[in-house]
Amino acid sequence: MGQVLKGLVRWQEAVQFSGESGRGHNVTMDGPESSGGQDAGFRPMELILLGVGGCTSFDVVEILRKAKQTVNACWVELEAERREEVPQVFTRIHMKFFVEGEDPYEIKKLILERPLPLPREVAPNRDIPRDLQAICMKTLKRNKYERYASASEFLTDLQHFRHDEEVSVYWYSGWEKLTRWRSRHAYLILSLISAAIGAGLFALFNQ
Repeated sequence: MGQVLKGLVRWQEAVQFSGESGRGHNVTMDGPESSGGQDAGFRPMELILLGVGGCTSFDVVEILRKAKQTVNACWVELEAERREEVPQVFTRIHMKFFVEGEDPYEIKKLILERPLPLPREVAPNRDIPRDLQAICMKTLKRNKYERYASASEFLTDLQHFRHDEEVSVYWYSGWEKLTRWRSRHAYLILSLISAAIGAGLFALFNQ
């Protein structure tokens, strides 16, 4: 099992909530006045957006440090669009990174040209499924035209993976298809085998 994170969200009043991380850090979440709130804190979706920016910025800085680059400053400007219908999930997130250092050209080259490591290479002990890895690498393509065309396509593939169905961005070998079919129809296979054995025994003892 990997790292376990814990948190606590407690209702305060109206549409205001307090959040506490497992390490004791606190944050206030509140809605707009139009929803009965006082606009006294973050929106929950704003925290998700900031989390995405923080996580990706962490990776950028770590990659540059491991490459022996001096980073003087790093920030990312985020812009996101949400669905109008409920659930109002993000449909687009645009991140614009800014990095200051001693050798801007080398920093840019490392960020844009260095191949991204595969999740199975980063965490070889996790046994990450290859089709899930393909989904991750599709979303991380540097060329936006090589990524998923929309968030809905990405979510569709995630749902297919979750329900043990084939995803659109991975080519399954014949053996993988057979293994997946066998795992999905294990109960049916056992039932057929049991029925065949039962029929054979019935025929044997009634000759």
